[in-house]
Amino acid sequence: MSLHPRQHGAAAESSSTSSAASASSSSSSGYTGSGTKSSHGSSGSGGVNRTELMPRYFWYAVAGAVALCVLGRVLGWARVYLRRRARRARAAEKPAPRSAGKLLRVAGAAQAAWDNVCYLRVLPLWVYASTTPAEWVWTLGYIGGTLGLGFWSSYSNGKLDYANPMGIVAFAQIPLITALSARTNVLSLITGVSYEKLNYLHRASARVCVLASWLHTIGWLVKGLGTKHGPHSILFQTGAVSLIGCTIMLLTSFAIARRIMYEAFLITHILMAFVFIIGAYYHWSRLGYWCWAGFVPWALDRVLGFVRIAYIACSWRLFGRGAETQCTVELVDEQVLRITARRTHFKWKAGQHAFITMPSVATLRYEQHPFTMLNVPNEAGEVVFIVRAHGGFTKRLRDKLTSDVSHDLALYLDGPYGEPHSLAHHDAVVLVVGGTGITYGLSHFLALVQAPADAGVRRVVLLWNVRHAAHAAWIAPCVNATLAKAKSHVDAEIRVHVTRSHVADEPSEPAGITGLAAVSPGFESERGPAHDSVPSLGARSASTGLSPSGSSEALDEKADADAEARAIGDAAARCGLDAPARAVVSFHRGRADVGAVLGDAARGTDGTVAVGVCGPTALVLDARRAALAVNSAAAVARGQARVEFYSESFSW
Repeated sequence: MSLHPRQHGAAAESSSTSSAASASSSSSSGYTGSGTKSSHGSSGSGGVNRTELMPRYFWYAVAGAVALCVLGRVLGWARVYLRRRARRARAAEKPAPRSAGKLLRVAGAAQAAWDNVCYLRVLPLWVYASTTPAEWVWTLGYIGGTLGLGFWSSYSNGKLDYANPMGIVAFAQIPLITALSARTNVLSLITGVSYEKLNYLHRASARVCVLASWLHTIGWLVKGLGTKHGPHSILFQTGAVSLIGCTIMLLTSFAIARRIMYEAFLITHILMAFVFIIGAYYHWSRLGYWCWAGFVPWALDRVLGFVRIAYIACSWRLFGRGAETQCTVELVDEQVLRITARRTHFKWKAGQHAFITMPSVATLRYEQHPFTMLNVPNEAGEVVFIVRAHGGFTKRLRDKLTSDVSHDLALYLDGPYGEPHSLAHHDAVVLVVGGTGITYGLSHFLALVQAPADAGVRRVVLLWNVRHAAHAAWIAPCVNATLAKAKSHVDAEIRVHVTRSHVADEPSEPAGITGLAAVSPGFESERGPAHDSVPSLGARSASTGLSPSGSSEALDEKADADAEARAIGDAAARCGLDAPARAVVSFHRGRADVGAVLGDAARGTDGTVAVGVCGPTALVLDARRAALAVNSAAAVARGQARVEFYSESFSW
């Protein structure tokens, strides 16, 4: 294998960032060392060097996309302002003119149609159904546009020479790849899009980089390698190392690999990223500024993370005395842990997450794992997490416990992270979660019931799909503490749906616990219709009056109803729910009927309805289908409230 050294093209060869074969080809890049026009097709007939212009055009396109996102954020702020203004007008009994109302309905219908096409429509499973059409458009547009620029710069004077231009394409991706992977990044700050939601673009840019690196390599292999830049040259060897590094990152980054061996994936990803970038730098150092531009966001993110950890733990206090590093870990279920830590300097918003470091549990002493906070900030400075023991770190944490409660484990927090949506400006909010996805749903629920009266939200419903009714005990302390002083202007409800379906996404049934049957005699989790429900305690008590006939059947029905009401009340008590919480929490058999709840909410308000979902793929897809059915443009045009959909990733 030998690369033919035609010229010392810094730019073209540099692109071989990841390309092994390109290693020796780098000297034969598209320009001379001085940047003048090369002889093999990097310039057009007008004398313009396309290879030199290509990365500039690429970053112009990136800047334009960011500007569109910023514009969308500004328009979102304006929309929230107009909603609040309209709500104040309604409260003051100042109805808008009929023409204005009609115009708003037309605009709302257009927005609903757009949302349905871009965000709610569920694609066939073979197209990877959990991805929205909008994400596919962004991903394919990015990949197609970037590779198109690369081939555009490769064609000149009737010849296609893509080896060097594709190498430059690979180099130009490095800053974007690292910026999109950083938890603290400028893109999230100015666009309001959380870094984890930009992850699909991180994957897209990385795949472009790998593909361009291989094209760069193949291009030079086809053209031939000279003896001076063959396998024994530094140029070839560094290119090969870089190509191997990025290829390993690609092969170990698929979802199945992340699920099976997350920690191994993380370690491999970081190590191979260094191999890739360092190899690319030494492969063609004249384009090393791309490598430095990629290293800076990562290094800044790590430094800021360390500063946050030290600040939250109050590490400046002398010799650690008074430092806040301890936590309480409770085994609330066979496979579920509740972690409570007191951190007076840690503030966050509902829906945000933090990275946990527990040196005594971690395989690598300072490895970090992301978890969403279950509660909202309180006067005691407590932060609560619900963690399910899958494997790896979470399994080691469970095995570390010597009793059901442990107080001697050190915990460090880095965060908060994420750009959560504010749901308080919607008139009604429906939260749909499954299993330990309750951390997302309950944090928003608690924030909304404590929202000020002028925030706008008037109704919030939390639908929680679980395997066992006893799981309500996970959230009891947080619910009790918040509802004891909740604002009366919010109509709040938590519906616990006990189901064996995948929307609950819980571990196998713990020994000795059989769902509602354990707390309610004669109750079978999946018996009867899918959405048949057991009324809440208050609703059941109201429905147990005698029929006018006073028949024995009516007396029997009343006795059965009273017995079931007592059983359900006993279930709530055994879950640790106080009286205010029991008035809000109800238990139901079968998965939640999201469409019915959402339809009632949309028809019962004049404003907008927000749907927040966090759970397994089956649950997210069900919620998207339900929102799509309710949020029809025709219904919104007739005056129905428009639905806005928010989905959070359940797994990392």
